[in-house]
Amino acid sequence: SSISVSLSQAVSREILSHVSAHAVYRFVVEGRKACRPVALINVVGWNAEIRARAVSSAQPDNLPDISGRYIKILFTQKDSSTFDTQASQWLDDNATELISLLDADADSLLRILAENSRLLPPPLRG
Repeated sequence: SSISVSLSQAVSREILSHVSAHAVYRFVVEGRKACRPVALINVVGWNAEIRARAVSSAQPDNLPDISGRYIKILFTQKDSSTFDTQASQWLDDNATELISLLDADADSLLRILAENSRLLPPPLRG
């Protein structure tokens, strides 16, 4: 039998399998066909607790606090002016993990990361 998981679940599992408490981890994501890095990911703030209040215009006073443990992911896309230099430096570092995805999946991952970043309040964005 086969198990189907979403791209975000698969990448999250891959990243979380490498990280542990109170550390920064680096990942280079490359597209397999292009054989070129498309994203640089820093995982920081492992197991940080975040508390927030859900917001709704319908019932602003009746919503519970939302709380949980999360990681913060900072990422740089290939569009950055310093991307190629930084990617080369990261790839030379033995502590950096390489994640190789199909090109379409790498593009989907970039969209997921960008969408999740837009959900953060502006002061918390990397």
